[in-house]
This record gives sequence, C-alpha cells and structure tokens, in this order.
Amino acid sequence: MNASEQFERIEAKIRQLLGTIKQLRRDKEGLQEENRKLQEVIAQRDAAIRALQNQVERASSILEKQRREETEQSEKFKEQIDQYVKEIDKRIELLANN
Repeated sequence: MNASEQFERIEAKIRQLLGTIKQLRRDKEGLQEENRKLQEVIAQRDAAIRALQNQVERASSILEKQRREETEQSEKFKEQIDQYVKEIDKRIELLANN
C-alpha cells in the first residue's frame, strides 16, 4: 500500500469519525431536550403531590376537630341524660312516698 492509499484510508476514517461525532451531538441534544421535558414533568408532579399532601393534612385536621367536637357533644348529652334520669328518679320517689 502506497502513501496515497494510506492517506485516502485515513481521510475516509476521519470523515467517518466526523459523521459519528455529528450523530452523537444530535443524539446528545435530543437526550438533553428529553431530559428537560422529563424534569418539567417531575416538577409538575412534585407540585401536585405537595398540593395533595396539603389537602390531606387539612382534611385530617378538620376530621380530628370534628371528632373532638362530637366527643365533647356526646359527653354533654350523656351528662344531660344522666341529669334527667336523676330528676325522674327523684320525682318517682316523691310520688311513691306520697
């Protein structure tokens, strides 16, 4: 193989490498764009998750408050019923003694 043929082979390999480099750069740009879009999707989902977590926390807080209020109200009703029963017992006893 003479110098001219070697030069042509080297030149062909350089052209091939340049083509590969161009393709890799295009691939890299495409992957960077895809990555950017995926990062946006992740950010949107994270925001949605935070909003849902806040809603769950508010709902839990409201439910807990309602439970406390219902418990307090039940206790008041129980006390009131106990008082009525005592009053009824007293009146029955008064009627029985007369």
